[in-house]
Amino acid sequence: MLLCDHQEEGSFGLILNRPLNMNLNEVLPDLEFDFPLFYGGPVGKDTLHFIHSKEDMFEDALPVSKGLAYGGDFDRLKELLSGDTFDLENIRFFVGWCGWSAGQLDEELKEKSWIISDVENEKVFQRKSSKMWEASLNDMGGTYQLMAKFPEDPSLN
Repeated sequence: MLLCDHQEEGSFGLILNRPLNMNLNEVLPDLEFDFPLFYGGPVGKDTLHFIHSKEDMFEDALPVSKGLAYGGDFDRLKELLSGDTFDLENIRFFVGWCGWSAGQLDEELKEKSWIISDVENEKVFQRKSSKMWEASLNDMGGTYQLMAKFPEDPSLN
């Protein structure tokens, strides 16, 4: 999960490691780019979102961390994608998003429902989505390395 924004009113994020069996040009046929789509979350399943490493190219992009931004003007994005100024390896598209109401995420954090780590931007784009969870836990070391070896279904352990 990439937490994109966290404020008193609520929070939103995107699931990073759930690829869909469809590409961007299937959703937007006028685009010539064959980007894979990811499931961003259960909210707004009819919406398209993107993260990228080019915050400085979008006036309205939301900074997530240094060198990583959420969204921006979609017409500007199409313009950039048509040229050769945008690194196509540093963008990811999502259908839907995850959201928390005011105070909800804070409560979940107190309950230790989430494992928190800093985002390393290059890993957001370079890791195979199927290995992202395991690799992130391994990077954290210690007990987290053990958790990385747990099966998805703990009853299979």
